[in-house]
Amino acid sequence: SLNQDSPRRLSIQRLADESGATIVCGAPTSLALGIQRNSAYVFAPGALRPARYDKYHLVPFGEYVPLYGPDYAHHFIPQGQGDFSPAPFPLALGELGILTCYEGAFPYLARAMTGQGARVLVNISNDAWEKNTGEAEHHYVLARLRAIECGRPFIRAGNVGVSAVVAPDGRVLARQDAWRAGHILASVPLGAGVTPALLFGDWVAWCSLLGSGLLLTAGALENEYRRVHD
Repeated sequence: SLNQDSPRRLSIQRLADESGATIVCGAPTSLALGIQRNSAYVFAPGALRPARYDKYHLVPFGEYVPLYGPDYAHHFIPQGQGDFSPAPFPLALGELGILTCYEGAFPYLARAMTGQGARVLVNISNDAWEKNTGEAEHHYVLARLRAIECGRPFIRAGNVGVSAVVAPDGRVLARQDAWRAGHILASVPLGAGVTPALLFGDWVAWCSLLGSGLLLTAGALENEYRRVHD
């Protein structure tokens, strides 16, 4: 676990110090009383300890069992899964807002971190469970939506899924396709300002959905009127 002094943690911190780069990586965290957290660690150059973000929104039947909790004895799901417990509501790590795996699919988490001062959204994910590129692409598209909604650059690193750097307006600045080895490099502006989604939350989506329904209904009525009177 990276929350304790270990050769692995020291080697990552040394890499951050020598390169002058901030490194974000994922690892399980073992806490007191056998509590396991799915965590992201941020190694900043010159830092004494890495900052840590514990995953807040766990995946049902993947990381815990609904109405049961962590499946430590693996009565319901296979060995190696279901060991995690959710963290208290997260705080943004300085200018970084960390979203682990499918947390990137939930707008309220990205909005909350942006409201707490995050200027860059970062999504790390192990997409090995995705058996086809369609699922990986869907996961990636959701990340692009978070960038547009929050007006913040979105950096996504997937172990086998799509990795990408997305500008605050949704433009793709760099991308690595799923199931391909490689690396990507891009410069992004730090996000700032307020978007309609940050101001009004889910009301933007609900109003858009309602507006789409009204437009479709009006179009159908107009076509029917023309058919009857032509």
